[in-house]
Amino acid sequence: MNVRFEPEQAVIRTGDGEQLILPLQTSDSVRLYATNRHSLQQSVDQAIWTVGSGRPVACKA
Repeated sequence: MNVRFEPEQAVIRTGDGEQLILPLQTSDSVRLYATNRHSLQQSVDQAIWTVGSGRPVACKA
């Protein structure tokens, strides 16, 4: 998975090549980018990726 953070969205390229654009939902110290199926929470040193009602996965750069 590859993530590019832009001012108002996160652009994600999944391992199978799918591109997702998640709009910024909050801009607190923990930023939440989300659609109705995917979410990515970004903090200073990690991110948490969730698909649907699946188990959240912690990610580090």
